Amino acid sequence: LVPHRIRGYEVTQNFNKCLDCHSSERAKETGATRAPTSHYLTRDFKKLPNISPRRYFCLQCHVEQYDAPPLVDNTFKPATK
Repeated sequence: LVPHRIRGYEVTQNFNKCLDCHSSERAKETGATRAPTSHYLTRDFKKLPNISPRRYFCLQCHVEQYDAPPLVDNTFKPATK
């Protein structure tokens, strides 16, 4: 979950607003969480200098956090050992 507003963030083939803060080059400067190392790897685990194309479109997996009541009750209980 993304803990801040992302409405209007541009993520296109040519530009990714998320990387303005979360890229490895900018995260320390901005104080944002850096995109994990796994996002810089190919399918063959080769390290890339930039975000992997398969991880580039952040909003496919990451969504804005929203404070809303759950749609259904959660009755999950962890398994006992």
